[in-house]
Amino acid sequence: MMTYMGNNQVSSEELKRRIINRWDEASKYYDYDRFTDEDINSKVRDTWKEFFNKELGSERLKILDVVTGTGFLSILLAEMGHEVVGIDLSEMMISLCSKKAQEKDLQLDLRIGDAESIPFENECFDVVVSRWVLWTVLHPEKAITDWKRVLKPGGRAYAFDTPSVEREANTIDKYFRPNLAKLVISIYERRNAWSEYYDKVIRSRLPLNYDKKGSFDRQMKLFVDCGFMDVAATKMDEASALSAEIWGRMPWRYQLGWTCNYEWYCIRGSKAVEPQEKDNHHFGEN
Repeated sequence: MMTYMGNNQVSSEELKRRIINRWDEASKYYDYDRFTDEDINSKVRDTWKEFFNKELGSERLKILDVVTGTGFLSILLAEMGHEVVGIDLSEMMISLCSKKAQEKDLQLDLRIGDAESIPFENECFDVVVSRWVLWTVLHPEKAITDWKRVLKPGGRAYAFDTPSVEREANTIDKYFRPNLAKLVISIYERRNAWSEYYDKVIRSRLPLNYDKKGSFDRQMKLFVDCGFMDVAATKMDEASALSAEIWGRMPWRYQLGWTCNYEWYCIRGSKAVEPQEKDNHHFGEN
């Protein structure tokens, strides 16, 4: 006889194992560059580089990319001349990122690592970045606190995300369309599209999952609660416009199940500078 195990009875270790398996599987199909041409991809890279140039200035910085995934931010920042370290729990994602970096003749320090427990000493990075990460973390407050730990005084953390579109429960958009899209993708591409997505137990245990109302606002609050200074969210207009254009070019089977929006936002926060260091610390021009 099968014994039911409630959502809260599944251990964090087991949930993390499932999450890793999900991203290992997703690494085979996650990079949507295969659906777009070099012209639009180049525009996207240039837009993000312009953002970082304004934020970081021209100084070469040591940057940690938390949950590097396919390496979008890591590769971008390395192309700009920064020293980049990327961590991810998915070995398959690290492998994919490494392959892309090698194709561009870029030097990246890529390691298996947990967003909630950064495998580095205190105060060793100038900048910490993450893209589409916090919704995937089981203990986001622990993660953000650890990001602050590895930052040098005066360093900044950046979390990039697209806030979810609020939808009522039991609607076509919330349930029927996404599952229909997965069915069509599975048939058309001859693979199990459901294997790329989190199961119900994982979704229920992710505090900032897109299914949960106000998850983006809670990200900002956590930056404040975890001790970051000057916390602010900025909409990235050009990146948002390009994101909408890219999704407009995607095959209809993907557009069918897309339930989020295209608006990129950046949440940034600074680590406090000790009083004796304030006069001599320079981070970069805004």
